Amino acid sequence: AEPKNSGVQVFDLGRLDSLPRPDGPRTRGDVPRLEADGYIDTIGSSHNIVDFQEEGKILVVGIADDDTSACDVGNGETVAILDVSTDPFDPPVDCLQLGSVLNTENQPPYAMMNSYPGYVHDAQCFVYNGPDTKFTGTPMCIFFAETEIGIYDMMNRELISTF
Repeated sequence: AEPKNSGVQVFDLGRLDSLPRPDGPRTRGDVPRLEADGYIDTIGSSHNIVDFQEEGKILVVGIADDDTSACDVGNGETVAILDVSTDPFDPPVDCLQLGSVLNTENQPPYAMMNSYPGYVHDAQCFVYNGPDTKFTGTPMCIFFAETEIGIYDMMNRELISTF
């Protein structure tokens, strides 16, 4: 959630099956409220979360630098990676500093680009299984930021390409 200090709430969606079924239309006040099963308060506010199911991870993008202690947030370039395969309700947090893997020396072919990607709005993550056999089986994320789109090798933490 984007409000300051909102953190990341974790819900076991399996609990939805145990809720009583309504026998008619419900109004807003009649809807049962669920308490979170977990809460990560070391990530303050965020713009979006991205499910990387094949790797058992959730990525938190657009995290704010004024209320996040889990990661050193710089220029909005940081992505928090929650390893929910370990513990879905209190996962360990890893941080990806996107600015540290970009071409910050302005070398070709990126000479006209900014030296940082800006605020990361979204991502799509997958294990590559395409025609380029060099990357077959490689976990990748495509990050959509304000100034560029970056394709990252998540296993080796290397920039593959930007555009």
